[in-house]
Amino acid sequence: MITKTFKVKPSTFRKLDDPFENEKSKKYVFYVKVDDVPEGVPMATNPREQKLTSAVAKAIEESLISNDGYFHLKNRGIVISAAKVKYDNR
Repeated sequence: MITKTFKVKPSTFRKLDDPFENEKSKKYVFYVKVDDVPEGVPMATNPREQKLTSAVAKAIEESLISNDGYFHLKNRGIVISAAKVKYDNR
């Protein structure tokens, strides 16, 4: 099992309750700066082929590389499936 720690500002962390009250599924949403994503997070699980040559894909990549502050607005982020989530508000 891989264990990773993300430093998250409390104002960006949200737990979303399942509208069907499914206790087996929980969803957490948070923002972190690209530079704060821990090394070694597996990224090779995208189920679809990606077209990285479109103008939109190029704009997203440029935003990420330049760190212009708009990357989070130009994409849907990264989805991480986790067996366990622990949030420490300290």
